[in-house]
Amino acid sequence: MLTRLKGSVVRLFDFDATRLSLELEFVSGGSLDRHRDEHQMCTLDDSVLHRVWTEMGEALTYIHGRGVIHGDVKPQKILLKTDDTGAVLCDFGNASVNLVREYSG
Repeated sequence: MLTRLKGSVVRLFDFDATRLSLELEFVSGGSLDRHRDEHQMCTLDDSVLHRVWTEMGEALTYIHGRGVIHGDVKPQKILLKTDDTGAVLCDFGNASVNLVREYSG
């Protein structure tokens, strides 16, 4: 499932079903959840937040268009890249795949 996803979604390089292991992209910036003050307010600039939410919207549109439902989107599941190249949606442990798609005509 993850091998076909791209964009602002964590990349899967390899997996081993017998050992239950995944080789995923390393994202060095930490989660969006780490950027809160003592009042639980986000400390990132508005321009960064706008980019993050735009990218997450695009990521969700992409995966939903392929029948994948993440199932647990929250700040802890959004990783920020330290080189300021974007945000990545991760942890598809609760994801489901809808193999039946509805078409409207």
